[in-house]
Amino acid sequence: MTECNYKICILGDNKIDKTIFINKLAYDDLSEQSKLIIGIDFDSAKKTIGENIFKLQLWDLAGQTKFNFMLDTYLSGSNGIFVMINPTITDTINSAIRLKHILDTKIKCPVILLINKIDADTDIINYKEYGFDKFIEISTKTGDGIESACEMMLDLISLSKNF
Repeated sequence: MTECNYKICILGDNKIDKTIFINKLAYDDLSEQSKLIIGIDFDSAKKTIGENIFKLQLWDLAGQTKFNFMLDTYLSGSNGIFVMINPTITDTINSAIRLKHILDTKIKCPVILLINKIDADTDIINYKEYGFDKFIEISTKTGDGIESACEMMLDLISLSKNF
């Protein structure tokens, strides 16, 4: 068995359920009680896929733009980044595009766009045009897509480490 340690950051506006996403990965808990993050919060998760054990450090970065000045420090050493949006709130899409441009100049690792609220009736938008490595639809309400998003990230990290 191979054991890997990865740092994964989750970015996006506040109040779009990033903390619930992390709670699902770390504790298999979809509790809708989330807390306001001021700066950063940490958690960890352990995932086994095939013969591989992945120990994940999950960094929940505050959604307020006033904390963007700390991105360099927080993102240092990241193996992968999730950027979450709620497509029912246009501002979250614009923030994700802005974050992607910032990330392109600061870090070289896989970046996946998490499209939350697939349980809501939303229009389908072509998110590939925004330059994300991949995107996946999830629901922090039902849990749909969350484990798949994690597996997608681990696959991309593994591929990027082979080059």
